[in-house]
Amino acid sequence: MRDEILPEYDAFPSGRFAAAMMRKDLDDAAKAMAEGNVAEMARCYQSLKEYSL
Repeated sequence: MRDEILPEYDAFPSGRFAAAMMRKDLDDAAKAMAEGNVAEMARCYQSLKEYSL
């Protein structure tokens, strides 16, 4: 996602807000994974599934 979808959102001024939200979800997911927080991982997964090109 960071390498494929995120750059596409960053390419347009109107997509930068969504890109910032996506980055936060990705960072939260990485933190949840490191902590073993399955509930937060599931929340992040559901949120990230909403992004598309």
